[in-house]
Amino acid sequence: RSNATIQIYDMAGRRVRTLDKGATGGDEAIWDARNKDGDEVASGTYLFIIQSQEDTFTGKIIVLR
Repeated sequence: RSNATIQIYDMAGRRVRTLDKGATGGDEAIWDARNKDGDEVASGTYLFIIQSQEDTFTGKIIVLR
């Protein structure tokens, strides 16, 4: 598979974090529930967008603390 970029947003539409799946290798990417500054995000619902050259996928993640 090709490299993919994963962007995570809060429900207000603010980008929380960007992950580069190509850097991890394989078909998995792990989000540690931290923002771009390394701080833990609050409990809530987050949106993700996975983009590659071939496809775009969207979904939701729920963080419970």
